[in-house]
Amino acid sequence: MYILRLTILFFLLGTGISFGQQVEKYQLGLFHKSNGNIQYINNGKRVIVRTFDGKRFKGEMVILNDGRIFVKGDEVDINEIAKFKSNPIGPKVVGVGIIALGGAVTMLELLISTVVVGITPFSDNKISHSGTGLIIAATGIPFFLIKRSFNERNWIFQLVTE
Repeated sequence: MYILRLTILFFLLGTGISFGQQVEKYQLGLFHKSNGNIQYINNGKRVIVRTFDGKRFKGEMVILNDGRIFVKGDEVDINEIAKFKSNPIGPKVVGVGIIALGGAVTMLELLISTVVVGITPFSDNKISHSGTGLIIAATGIPFFLIKRSFNERNWIFQLVTE
């Protein structure tokens, strides 16, 4: 009985593997016309697409295998793309880190000035601190505005397999 169960188990596992299909995964390949630089945008990335007729699509990109992409449910042909923007996550992480650092510096300044001045509920002393932490935090804001932009004048848009 034990051998029969093992035989059935291996048979089912073997047929599942042999009848499985290999799915091709596609990427959007962006090839620079003059310097040969190549960028790849994977499936599922958040993008902004502008077509030649002025329509704008913003959202998650799903790549189909026949030269089309879906952006938030709208179908766009690769040959109709005039401008393409990708929204990378790396600069946002750096921006959040810098803003958190600025907040920590501000809190540390407030803590040190409170201990040094010796604030009590009935004293007239006031807490003072420099704006260093706020300046550090403000330098993190531009990182949220970084977007990679590609237009059809300088780039060729093609579907490539991974």
